[in-house]
Amino acid sequence: MSLYDYCLSLEISKHDPSFYALIISAMRKADTTNMYKLRTMWPELYDEFKRRYHAPGGILPEDSPIPEGSGPCSVCQTGTTYCGEHNGDSPVWLCPDHGGAL
Repeated sequence: MSLYDYCLSLEISKHDPSFYALIISAMRKADTTNMYKLRTMWPELYDEFKRRYHAPGGILPEDSPIPEGSGPCSVCQTGTTYCGEHNGDSPVWLCPDHGGAL
């Protein structure tokens, strides 16, 4: 690890991403060796990441229906947003920068 990597990790942590979001992000950036390590450690997460990667907007058939409306992005608190995830009655609003585009 370099000082740059450490400082960048502080910046990333300011947004308070979930543990699994960090692992999926690592999978997005991983080279072959590191992908093998991540995939071996979290096979179910890798399988879901792969499915969501190829699904339009990352939405799978088993996801809850997306409610109408919008709110501030759950990551950056700005921008026009859409519901990227819905668990019960707590939607997660994501801007195109943090959730892609539907």
